[in-house]
Amino acid sequence: MLRQLQAPGLDAEGEKNLRLALYQHWNAPFREASAQWVPGDQRDAAQQDNGRRLAALLREDDGYERLLKANLARERADYASAASLLSADFGDNEPLAARLRTLVEARQSAVSVLG
Repeated sequence: MLRQLQAPGLDAEGEKNLRLALYQHWNAPFREASAQWVPGDQRDAAQQDNGRRLAALLREDDGYERLLKANLARERADYASAASLLSADFGDNEPLAARLRTLVEARQSAVSVLG
């Protein structure tokens, strides 16, 4: 997947989708509890770069993408940014937002099954 990020003609939407897939791939061992949690700000350079670039590509005017961006901030232990991103109403996604708010308030950065 990393090589696909270098593909000529890759647009922002394609890059966002690839980076989201990488983020999910790198978090899978933590979701399955087969690895000890490592906060996003302590991961290797490629994973940190992917998280930063994914966050930059996510749109805050889209409720679901705003939730993803808040979750990225939470996993980096950037609770202030996560709380700020979670301050809006999320309509149908409000139960997920409420769960994220609880994790942020508890200062829990570890991967959590949210859905």
